[in-house]
Parts: sequence; C-alpha cells; structure tokens
Amino acid sequence: MSGTGDLVITGNEITIQPGALAREGVRGIRLTPCHPGFVPTPFERTVQVTGNRIQVMAGDEETVAEGMMLASDGGGERYAGTVLVTDNDVRIDGGHAVFVLGSTDPPSVLNGAEIIENHVAGSAEYGMVSTDGAEHCDIADNDMSGFVATVAETGPYGEQLQ
Repeated sequence: MSGTGDLVITGNEITIQPGALAREGVRGIRLTPCHPGFVPTPFERTVQVTGNRIQVMAGDEETVAEGMMLASDGGGERYAGTVLVTDNDVRIDGGHAVFVLGSTDPPSVLNGAEIIENHVAGSAEYGMVSTDGAEHCDIADNDMSGFVATVAETGPYGEQLQ
C-alpha cells in the first residue's frame, strides 16, 4: 500500500492449491501497509480490487487459508489508503476466512473501505473476520449464498461456542 498514485488490481485468476506455499498462512490477495517508519513521506492511495477470480484451498489443518487480507491504515501521521473491493469471485475450501479486515503484521486496520457486490463460495470458519478492527467501511450486497461458515456461533472474542 505504500507509494503514490492509484492502483487497480483486475482480471486476475489466482489459484492456491494445498501445499503450494510452504507457509502457515496463504492468501489469494494481501493488501497491507508497510510499517509506519518505512514510508519516507505521507501519502494517500486508492487501491481497487475488481473482477478477479480467486480460489484458495486450505489443505492441512495447520494452514491458515484466507481469500483476502485487507488493511489500509497503519496509524502513522497522514498515513492512509482507501480500498475498494468489488465484483470479485472468491472461493475458499476449508479455510479460516474469506475476508480478513485488518492485519497484525504490520499492525493496521481497514479504514474507509468498500467491500460490495462480490460473489463468495465454499467453506471457511468465517465469512468475514476483523483482526484489529475495521472503521468506517461499507460492506454490502455480497452474494454469500454458496458459502458455508463452519463456526456456527461465536462468543465476544471469537471463541467457538458450539
């Protein structure tokens, strides 16, 4: 997310097979800002993610699979970005979440984003989950009719209550 000028990510076909990446966490798209000290000048940037087809398959239980991790504000002075996520086809099989709002590394929140009119299919623990918060976001009109959340009910801190 650091830099100047707007960015459009569109028309990509992203498929992550089980075991394709030797990491504990796999994501179809990850947008997070740099640590605040890494950016020499203040900036504001718009990133639009539209018309992409993403399929993430978890594989083993230790892999944290997510369709998209989205964060825009790392908390530095005048350090912000806008994220627009529209018209994407996201399928996740046996993962953690389709959309993760915010990031723990680097610590950042999703601020002022629009996540609208995406098509979501498959199964994961959560459809959307927030790590460090989402502020002033418009999340609407996403078609999740082909999606099954495997955590039926959660408590105030996300623990499973089934």
